[in-house]
Amino acid sequence: MHKNKPLVNIIVRTFNEEDWIRSCLIRILAQSYQNKIVTVVDSGSTDATKSIVKEFKNVSLVEIVDFLPGKAINAGIQAQTSSYIMILSAHCLIKETNCISLYVDFLEKNLNVAGVYGRQLPLKYTHSDDARDLMLTFGNELRIQKKDSFFHNANSMLRMSVINEIPIDNSVKHIEDRLWAHQVIKGGYCVAYLPEAEVYHYHGLHQHGRNSSFRAEGVASLMRKFAGQIAEKKIEQVHGRQFICPIVILVDPAIGKLDSTYERIQGVLKQLNNDQIYLFSNDDKYMKLCDGQKVKYLSRTELEVTSDESFRVLSRKLLAAIESDLGMISDGLNFIDMSYSHLNLDFIKLTRTLLFERFYKAVLPAWQDSGNYWKRDGGIFVELNVSYEKKENKSELYRSVLGQGGCVRSSEIRSPKESWKIGELICTSDMNVVRRINCD
Repeated sequence: MHKNKPLVNIIVRTFNEEDWIRSCLIRILAQSYQNKIVTVVDSGSTDATKSIVKEFKNVSLVEIVDFLPGKAINAGIQAQTSSYIMILSAHCLIKETNCISLYVDFLEKNLNVAGVYGRQLPLKYTHSDDARDLMLTFGNELRIQKKDSFFHNANSMLRMSVINEIPIDNSVKHIEDRLWAHQVIKGGYCVAYLPEAEVYHYHGLHQHGRNSSFRAEGVASLMRKFAGQIAEKKIEQVHGRQFICPIVILVDPAIGKLDSTYERIQGVLKQLNNDQIYLFSNDDKYMKLCDGQKVKYLSRTELEVTSDESFRVLSRKLLAAIESDLGMISDGLNFIDMSYSHLNLDFIKLTRTLLFERFYKAVLPAWQDSGNYWKRDGGIFVELNVSYEKKENKSELYRSVLGQGGCVRSSEIRSPKESWKIGELICTSDMNVVRRINCD
């Protein structure tokens, strides 16, 4: 269908984008337009971005040292000669499979248009300020811009014949897209906005903080309704794939010695059915539980885990072993700790759903309590949350229980930081979630 169409080079610029790059590339490769190549230009990522890119045999990886936006684009241009370049941010996910075709057809029919950019849509849980900004900036109507040099290359396509005449600036730190648009308009060309070429852009234009500004939430909500954007695809449809999030069952050495543990793990495996599961223990008798099931055994000895290591260190070793077994980078891990006497496996689905829908780094179950708490500081007890008001008037404290199905992104586990950024706690007042088995 597209054999005689012009070649398009899709350039994706990355820096520590492991949470998005796989989905971004899958959505690109799902495009119906056939005469395309994909070039990822990475600017020194220290996470798993480059490893994920290398999973795609039909995607080229170009590495540069110092990031400048125009320099990265030009590195992608130099990698392959093409008629058009499409520029896409790594955390933009193409909505429909005909996006490239829409761009090419438009440029083929409008020869005086040097470049065209498309619509950026918020997701359901995009920050209210970001959602408002996106909906205000990217409307429903086609625009041919003869004077206005606004241009946004997070989702755009440029004509190479014009770039050869008016190149993208290699040296600027910001708004290289608008500067280029300004130059091409001065040179007698136009730029255009094509609303049908849509991508999802979770972070929006300005990547606001977590606190919404005055009226932003209400404005964004009204604009969604006004624009008919109430219904949304499920998050797996937006990403074009299922998330890779194995479950890790942790068997502490003391718990593993108990006769009841074997049967308890059997019960957990039965409830989890065919989820991707890894069983971590130092007792080979639990290897039998992995026979004939989609369960892999991870040995404490083989991972060289010592008793004095923190769970932070252990989690990194577990992640490395699991990804080695998978032969690919995972999106996250769910944790079940068999030392809890009352496991609530319902938390697994809840934490996983929240983690990926709302783009959190970690989601943990937690026990909420309004009791009085102190901590010992040296030889002194220091008040943490002490009040003798009625229960309903007291502030609550939350005790996380990671091993009840907590879910953490692989990028957060892999990070050298000593703590995880918790996006949400799924709270319960049931004290059983914190009870541990007594091995004495």
